[in-house]
Amino acid sequence: MENGEDEARPPKLDGARSDQNLAPPPEVTLRIHPSSPSEDESSYSGTFVFDIDGEGVVDFQTLRADSNGYANDQLAAVGVGVPADVPGRGWVMLDKVAAGAMGEVVRARDRDLNRTEAAKIMGKDIADVPMLAAKFFGEAQITAQLEHPSIVPIYSLERSEDGRLAYTMRMVDGITLEQWLQDTLAMPEHSDAAESRGLFSRLEMFLKICDGVQYAYHRGVLHRDLKPANVMIGTHGEVYVMDWGIAELMAGKQEQGLNIEGHRDADTLIPGTTKRRQVVGTPGYMSPEQAIGAGDLDGRSDVYASGLILQELLTLQPAVASGNIAQRLERNQQGERDDRALVNNKSISPELVAIVERATQLDRERRYAGMGDFGEDIRRYTRGDQTLALPDGYWQAVVRWVGKNRGAVAVFILLLIMVSAMKTTWEAQEQLRMQETAAAHERVETLRVATVAGQAARIDGRFVRLEGLLEWLSASVATRIRIEPYNAAGPYFIGAFQGQGVPPPGMAMVPSYEHPVSFAHPVFLYAGEGGVDADIQKRALRISGMRDEIRRLMLRSAGHDVPQWAVSRQAQLLAEDGVPLTWVSIAFEDGLHMSFPGHGAFPAGYDPRERPWYRLGAENTGPTWGAPYVDSASGRLILPCSAPIMDGSVIQGVTAAKLSFDSIIGDLLQTEAGEAMIVDGDGRIVIRGGDAGDVREMEELNNRALSRIMLPYPSIIERIRELQSGSELLTVQGRRTRVVYHQLRSLGWYFIVVEPE
Repeated sequence: MENGEDEARPPKLDGARSDQNLAPPPEVTLRIHPSSPSEDESSYSGTFVFDIDGEGVVDFQTLRADSNGYANDQLAAVGVGVPADVPGRGWVMLDKVAAGAMGEVVRARDRDLNRTEAAKIMGKDIADVPMLAAKFFGEAQITAQLEHPSIVPIYSLERSEDGRLAYTMRMVDGITLEQWLQDTLAMPEHSDAAESRGLFSRLEMFLKICDGVQYAYHRGVLHRDLKPANVMIGTHGEVYVMDWGIAELMAGKQEQGLNIEGHRDADTLIPGTTKRRQVVGTPGYMSPEQAIGAGDLDGRSDVYASGLILQELLTLQPAVASGNIAQRLERNQQGERDDRALVNNKSISPELVAIVERATQLDRERRYAGMGDFGEDIRRYTRGDQTLALPDGYWQAVVRWVGKNRGAVAVFILLLIMVSAMKTTWEAQEQLRMQETAAAHERVETLRVATVAGQAARIDGRFVRLEGLLEWLSASVATRIRIEPYNAAGPYFIGAFQGQGVPPPGMAMVPSYEHPVSFAHPVFLYAGEGGVDADIQKRALRISGMRDEIRRLMLRSAGHDVPQWAVSRQAQLLAEDGVPLTWVSIAFEDGLHMSFPGHGAFPAGYDPRERPWYRLGAENTGPTWGAPYVDSASGRLILPCSAPIMDGSVIQGVTAAKLSFDSIIGDLLQTEAGEAMIVDGDGRIVIRGGDAGDVREMEELNNRALSRIMLPYPSIIERIRELQSGSELLTVQGRRTRVVYHQLRSLGWYFIVVEPE
């Protein structure tokens, strides 16, 4: 950021564009004046207006200075001005709420109606500039004529005691969407408050924004500054689109009845700037055509900005976050977004990713035609219908239809069976029987595929939920080691569990673990160089305080409502019946390791950093599933899932959840006929239905991954590698065999059922 006379480094704003309506921008210089000495170019996020000419950019101060000499009669000549007969204020100012470039907002009380209102008062420096005063007046007129539940109503136009123009409006008790998103990001992931702000709540909130902006467009108004800071969330869930200060009246839309006396041609009134291209808005929330100053903006520009807001609602991260003002502006011009968090988050469906991508296309001809179409595609998603952004393929359409019409499918199948029986009885000709048999086979095949797809979806759902629990744990560890106070109890290192001194409380023999464990305290060991210093002890103290959260996480793996059970029933579940999540491990780069429940069964020289589960988490950016193995302690088949502990872009360590395979999906791998299995994306068998039980006799595999053999069906392997789902009739060892395969999206694996015909 530079002061009044200096210039910042000019950004490179040119380049090829896919939208032929957008001319390449010139090389420009930005001069942005912060509102306070502490504000700099990298932190500035407000709305600004500047004009581009062949030599550079005229900043706000120059814009004001140029218009100071522009006479009132010149403004009046084009029909722009502020009425002189506005009455004095009928309200009493209580306190200041906020301040911006065009004025300040105060809390006020109406003298006559005795109600609290919000009053926006024109800034003193704005009042001295006729053109800017006219813009302020135009903002009041535009907002007052947009009567919609998602737009704050204007009550009156008045003057303050010192003669400045002001307008009053409803006082909204609440916070901005920007603050709402920050608060949501800070909430523990699985807390009640965070779950109340879940995906569908956010989508309903966004649909209210769409409705308000679409209504304004119907009235001929383009907002041009849509961003989370300009959306208010009321205390009762109201959503308001605020700040119409740089809204644009679109040509050819005045038949909708909007009458704005003080706003006409207000953007071209500065002497000598009529040929400049004006750029308005907030860097990071502008469409490409808006960011280069194109003069033919339409509703698709607001669609683009709304698409950026939707991505932020889905990921809780700005879509264009990095860089200073000039860099964010350049990224807007090129249509670039930080979409990694959107694409890589497995909890965000491909349909929503496609909707965001369509709304933020660089070529505006490929975007939604308007906010109405945008909002309707989101409503299709919330209803469970296929979206325009990502239409269903054949199998997706079958699964979606079956899911919505289960009763009709059952009736249809019953009718088919009845018709088949009647045909078999009533028709004697062999040809007709053969035709009916073929038709029945085709129908049964469709049902078989749909059944396997439904079973795969249930398996997928369980893995997605467990991934979410592990992601929450990694994030909690990263936060806990930075800000949590020391835990007064513990930590207990490995010696205490191996009989050296007083053992930790709660040690007991648990049948499912086959050696004493403690569900009251985790065990710590240090495999690094030297002894346990003060920093390691401090970190262990903090992580030890997570024992109650980890215990609830283990209980939650058995069911969402298990943590609400009585304490005695929870203890019985952990100690006797067992839960899917059998072990939780946390290890750091320096060799500090925690395991829960606590136990002393680690071999001498154990180093967590050399274990496959640690390398699995350290080499990936999110939760990653490893190969199943037989646990040497319990003889149970275990499936590990690891996730990195991140500090920004630096990996500090790894969290791992070790799950009992039969508890997770054992019931879903049982079929009445044939064999069910799961294979990886390369066609190697991960687990068969028969492996999900007790594998204690497989001693040669203890604590090692099961050997993965290839699926013995080359044509199916080829379909899997092409990411297809479906079924195929094969001849295996002289027998006709049906193989039905469906993708598990959360893992990239496949659920396969093999049945003899």
